[in-house]
Amino acid sequence: MYDINSELSFQALEFWVDLIRKSSSDDIVIYLVGNKSDLAIEDFNMRRVGKSSAIEFVNKYNLCHWTECSAKNNVNIKETFKSFYKSKFKD
Repeated sequence: MYDINSELSFQALEFWVDLIRKSSSDDIVIYLVGNKSDLAIEDFNMRRVGKSSAIEFVNKYNLCHWTECSAKNNVNIKETFKSFYKSKFKD
């Protein structure tokens, strides 16, 4: 998870993905979730990480899925967890 309004939090993702992959089994499912979308809706100028950058990251690191949400406003939270569950337990 990263803050879509913070380039620094997005830049740290490479470290976290590498750490997770080194510490986990091969069948690990990694979802990329951009949080705090409510702030970017309130003021578009707050957004620091574009959707295209997130999609590039997903493709570069072969992640399972990407989405944005707002924990504060409960936007796209349930859908994110449902999608994760379906991906992890699709068999």
